[in-house]
Amino acid sequence: FARASIIGGFNGGDKMDFARCAAAALTRTLTAQITLPIDASSRLGSTGFRGACRADGPPLLVNHPLSSPEKGVYTSYTHGVDDDAARAVGKAGGRMETSARLRLWGLVARRHPSAFLLAAQLLSLLLYPLMDETPTGRLLFGAVALVVVPLTVWVVNRSRFDSIVAWLLAIPAMLLVVYGAVFGLHMPFTLSAMFEAALYFYAAGSLISYMVHDYRVTADELFAAGATFTLLAWGFAYAFFVCQAWYPDSFVGMIEPERPRTWMELLFLSFTNLSATGMGDVVPINPPARVLVMLEQFAGVGYIAVVVSRLVGLTIMNQRRDR
Repeated sequence: FARASIIGGFNGGDKMDFARCAAAALTRTLTAQITLPIDASSRLGSTGFRGACRADGPPLLVNHPLSSPEKGVYTSYTHGVDDDAARAVGKAGGRMETSARLRLWGLVARRHPSAFLLAAQLLSLLLYPLMDETPTGRLLFGAVALVVVPLTVWVVNRSRFDSIVAWLLAIPAMLLVVYGAVFGLHMPFTLSAMFEAALYFYAAGSLISYMVHDYRVTADELFAAGATFTLLAWGFAYAFFVCQAWYPDSFVGMIEPERPRTWMELLFLSFTNLSATGMGDVVPINPPARVLVMLEQFAGVGYIAVVVSRLVGLTIMNQRRDR
């Protein structure tokens, strides 16, 4: 049997060259020895390897580029290598490369769960204008909830207790929103909004606790700061939704003031109120609605005072310490 010695790793490059050299060992047509040295450039993610395939005659060199074109010289070779075996090995290498990429994305997801939640919430903003009181709009609303709610649970997965509490809020929310979307009922959406508001507030508190107990500003904390803002905005929007269902005519707007406000209008009110921009065209007119608006204003000021100012202060302190 031919012996193959591999040091380092193969990342991209010409798969057929690598496949032919490996297939030669499988088909016993030559003795293959492949050396893949790791240098500084490959540690930084550059692509390539340098290998040597030996038959009984002189060595056949295959050089792949490591960091610049002048370092690579492509040499083709055959020596009776079975093309079918080479293709099979090439496919196996492709599957290994795909598996490595999936593992990389899994590692990124574990390190930065807040980034995925933030991206999902911001992308859902593009879908909300398509939602209305039609069955299709309700189904789309339910589909978005089924994606965002599990991501929210994933973010608060700091301990077993946190996960249990989050799932106790998430499971009823998802079941109710699916029930309401399938049967076209409004009440399940109201009950689901209660659980979702509680879940988003709980997740926002968990992220704030995570950022407060850390003394170095990392990329995940920056994503967590953005996700905390969106969680608070969504949580208060759901609270407005429940308030409007329990107390009709809680909010009025400049356009058609007599009708209930849509989800998009309530979310717009929440963002403008939390960010203190004050450019909303929806106004609370009864005491419960005004209390919720005041609580959100307090949360917005507290977010700037506690979260943002702390991140800025820690960044300056760490920069001075590194000097």
